[in-house]
Amino acid sequence: MTGRKDAELIKERYQHEINNAHGRIKKKVDWLYQMNHKLKFAKSEVEKIQKDIGADEEERKKLYSSLQNLLQKETDFEEKMWKTTQKGKKVKSVTIKQKFKDSDIEEARYDSMMDYLHKYPKYTSKSSFSKILDKISYIESGIKKTKKLFHQAISNTKREIEYFPRNIMEAKNIIRTYRKILDEGNEKLSKMRYMKGILFKISSETGKLGVTLDTLNHKLDEKEETVDKIEEEVTEAKIMIKKMGFGEPSSRR
Repeated sequence: MTGRKDAELIKERYQHEINNAHGRIKKKVDWLYQMNHKLKFAKSEVEKIQKDIGADEEERKKLYSSLQNLLQKETDFEEKMWKTTQKGKKVKSVTIKQKFKDSDIEEARYDSMMDYLHKYPKYTSKSSFSKILDKISYIESGIKKTKKLFHQAISNTKREIEYFPRNIMEAKNIIRTYRKILDEGNEKLSKMRYMKGILFKISSETGKLGVTLDTLNHKLDEKEETVDKIEEEVTEAKIMIKKMGFGEPSSRR
């Protein structure tokens, strides 16, 4: 007579559907959250190793400067070898960053120093030279190993990034589905005869809960904010990789 039974049936049907949608959202957001922790770790490894490389390259630059000062002090390096660099000697050393990053002349100068020492091995036998050369060999070996770790860390980060696009899209789709079901359910309930009658208006809050959709514990806005934040952090990781010259990860997963 009142139509309450019909309203309860409609409520149960749509409550079941939004509860299922919420379960799928929670599962997907929890997965994204866990994967984002893995991405953050991979990204922090890239940043840490990059700093290590920068520190080692700065140390290498200082060692080459010390070697150059020693050559200038104890040999006729400037007179014999500087002319070679002015003739456009081919650079074959690893690029020295920082001050000389864009200077082919300075890079050639480092090659000239090593060529000079190979040409005049009597200098390398001196302890003052051998100490610096040993340090240079050690630091360059370390840089080579660290760069391998760096490229591996980049690969790990790109791999983690690849998991996100499809899964973020799926999370957003489920959220849209949830809202669509909720809106549809509320609209149908609002048109029910019982909902328009006096009995619904004067019923207790507990009584009204029996014919209204319950979303109190779903906290959909929080989950949507989490998805948006994760998407933002994934974008930041992509930008970092691109700035390092490694291109953008694919979106196959």
